This record gives sequence, structure tokens and C-alpha cells, in this order.
Amino acid sequence: MEEKLKVRYWRNLRAYTVRELATKAGITPATITRIENQGHLPTNTVIRKLAEALGIEPIELYGVGLDPATLGKKETALTKLVSNSAA
Repeated sequence: MEEKLKVRYWRNLRAYTVRELATKAGITPATITRIENQGHLPTNTVIRKLAEALGIEPIELYGVGLDPATLGKKETALTKLVSNSAA
């Protein structure tokens, strides 16, 4: 059983309505509703469009790297990680 994409999580985090996200991503609001409510798995193209509209990497729609404390601070977190591994 495949897990639903975390579109609603990211949409709410960005304070976008379904219609706003649809417009930004260039897809229909109905598509977003199907993804959020019915677990519809969209094409890779739609996943990329959603990720770009949300300002995230496509893999993050699958729940990878969900840490609200570091949202918007990815570069800083990555720099710290690289620095710690080099030490």
C-alpha cells in the first residue's frame, strides 16, 4: 500500500488554498483534491510542478525530510551537516 503524498501538509505550511497551489503549479484544483483526499498518485511531471510551486524538492512530498524546525533553513542545516562530517 502506497502512502499518500504530503501535499496538504506542505500546502497548509505555505498557507496556500487548493486554488492558489493549483494556479502556481499549473494544474487543476480537482487534481490537488484527488491527491490530498483519495491518495491519487500523480505523474512525475505533476509531482515536479507541485514541488516547484511549494518551494521544495519532489522527494519531500513523500515525507522525507519533514522537519518544520528546519524549513527555510535547509542551506544552514546542510552546511552544519557537512561541517560535522568533515570534523
